[in-house]
Amino acid sequence: MYEIYFGTAVRKDLKNLSKNIQNKVEEIFILLSKNPLIGDSLKGEFLGFFSYHFKTQNTEYRIIYDIKDKELIVLIVLVGTRENIYKQLKRRL
Repeated sequence: MYEIYFGTAVRKDLKNLSKNIQNKVEEIFILLSKNPLIGDSLKGEFLGFFSYHFKTQNTEYRIIYDIKDKELIVLIVLVGTRENIYKQLKRRL
């Protein structure tokens, strides 16, 4: 089982989401800790990162993360809506 880690930027991402979306994200974190490969592998400049997609209340969300296999860690990089998520990711990296 992998451990989930995230920094203060992701904490802010989560605070900006409604409570029911935060609960959904927590459920997804549990899924990722069991099997981090359930997300889609990103390509191009984000090669090596993964994106888990989910939709709630007609809004699409993304959880962008990195897998550290040797340490058994899933490092959450960004959580947010699909809109402009990759521009935000570029700024965050």
